Amino acid sequence: MPSARSLVSLLLPHRGERYVFGALAPKENAAYKGPWDCAEFVAWGIYQATGQYVGCRGRRQNAYTGFFAQDLPRLGTAISEEEAAELIGAIALRPPRRGRIGHIAISRGGGRTIEAASSRLGVTSLSMSGRGFTEFFTLNSLTYEYMCAFL
Repeated sequence: MPSARSLVSLLLPHRGERYVFGALAPKENAAYKGPWDCAEFVAWGIYQATGQYVGCRGRRQNAYTGFFAQDLPRLGTAISEEEAAELIGAIALRPPRRGRIGHIAISRGGGRTIEAASSRLGVTSLSMSGRGFTEFFTLNSLTYEYMCAFL
């Protein structure tokens, strides 16, 4: 079984790449370099690590935080925010709600994320706390480990 560490290793080299809301990432293209939106970034990484479409629907496998909110409870295990902050490869989700778009990020441990954050920040690493994430998961198709932030 692939490791969550391998997921984070796939995502970290994309720091500094461009964010575009609604961008579609070709999940099967290992050489893709953006632009990204948050759900596409996470879905691309999961596909690259596991060969599994998570948070995706349709002929083009479009990713959306609402689809992640549907998929993660059946494909993963809910965990606490504290656990997610320290667990390399955990998923932090703010599902879309009326009047507010959703957001999704991957924990790199040590309370930090790797994510397609915004058009201003692009793909970057941010603190996980105080950001409005309400749901946290591990994926059943990955193995996990605790340790300090994965650089």
